[in-house]
Amino acid sequence: MQTPRGTSVTLSHYCPTAAGLLHTPGPVTVVTDAPAFPAGGEYVGLDVRDALPPLLRPDVLMDWDAWRALEDHAVHLLCHVAETADEGLSRLHTAVEHLRQWRPGSTSLAIAIDGAFGLASGETQAYRPDSRSRVAEVLAAIPPGARDSRAIPTTASQVPRASAMVEKRFLAAHAFASWTGYQGHGVRSWFRSIEAAFALLDAGYPIAAADLLLRHLADTAALTQSWNQADR
Repeated sequence: MQTPRGTSVTLSHYCPTAAGLLHTPGPVTVVTDAPAFPAGGEYVGLDVRDALPPLLRPDVLMDWDAWRALEDHAVHLLCHVAETADEGLSRLHTAVEHLRQWRPGSTSLAIAIDGAFGLASGETQAYRPDSRSRVAEVLAAIPPGARDSRAIPTTASQVPRASAMVEKRFLAAHAFASWTGYQGHGVRSWFRSIEAAFALLDAGYPIAAADLLLRHLADTAALTQSWNQADR
């Protein structure tokens, strides 16, 4: 993702090396100037350097610094505050819904983001997504040319689900450098993309299969169009 603030990189866990990083001990943070991704490297991705910042909701733009703060907070919340992926999704839902209530002139957006995630770090109502609908949206977004039954993974309920740590990190990877943040109509659309990542795990798809669907087979624009319904 190329933005006015620089290049942001998140990885596809369809790659075995990237998937292995989910199991690496230690804290998870957003790293600046990571040695593995030098500034002079060649990166091909979504280029939004000349675009407007992401939307908070259809009638309100965010700013670039606020969006970076949102990403940082989301990664921290999912990886270090929540005990499980389910809890992380519930807490993130609380933050998103509280943040959407912000109105210009009330306080700065940066303060509103801090407040929304502070609230989400406390007592939070459980939130359960419609996993069946999210999975159906992902599968429907696979172009006809990629619908070879051998290419589309099936659920693997016989394979144990990944650990809570791995699942939380997987969701955090989908919260950061998300194309939906820029192509969507607001933070609810962005949240739906993270819901979809959770829904695939919840339906029994292994980590690699989930990212094969989300990052490689599904048409991102078609998926975002589905998720934008939440931000109407």
